[in-house]
Amino acid sequence: IRKRRRVGIAYNQGMIAKSPHRTFFSSLTAVILLCFAMAATVSDANWRFTLDVLFLSLPVDLSPDLPMIPMVALIAACGVYTAIEVEPETGRSRKFTHVIVPFTATASLGILLSSVEPGIGWVIILFFGGLLLYSVFLSESYLCFRSDPRSAIASVPVTALAYVSAAMGFLFAKSVGGRIVFLTPFLIFSTFLISWRIFLLEEAGLAPLYKALAVAAVVAEFGIAFMYLPLRALSYGVLLFAVFYLTINFIIICSSGRSFRFALRRLGWQGALFLSAFLYFELTA
Repeated sequence: IRKRRRVGIAYNQGMIAKSPHRTFFSSLTAVILLCFAMAATVSDANWRFTLDVLFLSLPVDLSPDLPMIPMVALIAACGVYTAIEVEPETGRSRKFTHVIVPFTATASLGILLSSVEPGIGWVIILFFGGLLLYSVFLSESYLCFRSDPRSAIASVPVTALAYVSAAMGFLFAKSVGGRIVFLTPFLIFSTFLISWRIFLLEEAGLAPLYKALAVAAVVAEFGIAFMYLPLRALSYGVLLFAVFYLTINFIIICSSGRSFRFALRRLGWQGALFLSAFLYFELTA
C-alpha cells in the first residue's frame, strides 16, 4: 500500500511539474483581452484602397481592428507553444498541433468582437471569451501527455472550440465579401488545420493528416460553389459548417468500423437540423 501511495504521489508530482504554470496562461489571456479592448478604441473609419496584383485590381475595404486579429492570435499561439511541453517520443514537430485551436479560437473571438458594437454585450462576450481561451490553453497543456488522466476531459473544450472556430471562419469568409482568389486558400488552409486537430484527438499517426486533407478539399469545393449562390452570410456559414461537421463525423464513424448505413442514420437527424437552420436564416428577414 505504501509503495502504491509513493508511486501515485510521484506520478502526480511529475504531472504537476510537466504542466505549465496556470499564472502564465492567466497572464496570456489578460494580454489578449487587453489587446482586443485597445483595438475597440480605434476609430470606426475604414481603410479603403485598391490592391493591384498582376492583372487583378481589387478594391479593399479594411476595418482598422481587422489586422489586430491575426496579430493577437499569433501572440496566443506563440505563448502556448512556449509554455507547453510534449512527450519525448512525440517530437517537437507535433508540438505545433497544440497551438492550432488556441490560434483559431483567439481569432474567432476577435472576429466576434469586431462585429459587435462596444457596450455591455461586448464586455460580456469579452469576459466569457477570455474564460474559454484560458480553458483551451490549459486543456492543450494536458493533452500533451496522453498518460495524463485529465486529457480525456481536456479534449472536450478543445473539440468544441475547434468547431466554433470553423463556424466563425465560414461566417467571416462570406461577410467580408471575399473573392474566390482569396477565399480558396483561406478555406483550404483553415479547414485543414482545424480538422487535423480534431482527428488527432481521435487517433495518432499519419491517418489524421490524410483525412484532414480530404475534408479541406470537400469543404473548399462546396464553399466555392456556394459563393455563386445568392446566400446571406449567416446562411452561407450554416451551410458550409454543416458540410464541415458532417464530413468530419462521417469519416470518424466509418473509421471506427461502423457501416455506411449506420453513419447515415447517426448523422441524418443532425443534417436535418442544419437544413432547418439554413432555411430559417435564409427565408426570414
